[in-house]
Amino acid sequence: MSAFLFSWANAPYTTALLVVTFYVGLQIVGLLPWGEGADVDADADVDADADAGHDATDADPDHDADGDHDADDHPHGRGSTSFLSFLGVGRVPLTVVWQSFLTMFGLSGIAATTVVASMTGALSPFYLLGTLPLATIVGTALGVVTVRVVAKLVPQDSGRASSRRELIGCMGIVISRRVTDEFGEVRIKDRAGRTIRIVCRADRGQPDLVEGTEILVSDWNEERDQLYVSSVGNLLEGGKS
Repeated sequence: MSAFLFSWANAPYTTALLVVTFYVGLQIVGLLPWGEGADVDADADVDADADAGHDATDADPDHDADGDHDADDHPHGRGSTSFLSFLGVGRVPLTVVWQSFLTMFGLSGIAATTVVASMTGALSPFYLLGTLPLATIVGTALGVVTVRVVAKLVPQDSGRASSRRELIGCMGIVISRRVTDEFGEVRIKDRAGRTIRIVCRADRGQPDLVEGTEILVSDWNEERDQLYVSSVGNLLEGGKS
């Protein structure tokens, strides 16, 4: 059985399942937090959010004990956000999404290889030419179904989220690789003392803010519903000059 799973014909699928298993194992032993990605766990904005009062954060169904919530924004335009919304990004944490897709991709690929091998009586890496596209399509479909089922099982509300306007003046830290004038993510504490993650942009005139930079939420564009942040260090230097 192990020879079959670790053959070249199943290499991509077994690798996908091992990645998920390894990641979940790190979460179980406490080396990785639950419900957060390593760099960016940004949610896609759903059009209906605009009618909900522009809340700064959606309830994170897999939120940590410190009350983390995922924030929405418009980082990639309507087309891409609609696609991400279809995949389930924004309904559950991004880590749940990619783990679901990799799991379904791996299982679908191994199942396809098993069927082909039983029909031909042999095992060849050339099977990947047919099983890879099939596993990608079937894995994506099953992944979407899985994410939607998980989204229905988790609570959708966890109290009143801070409005974007109320986040102006809050301080935090950059948790994505960088925050540019197009996209980035920071972790801040709102005025109620809750730790939240928000998708944002660097304020006008600010250089790119690298991971770990202390920031201040400096502005909010009501028309575009976008939050802007500035480096605390740059603000202090500007105040001294």
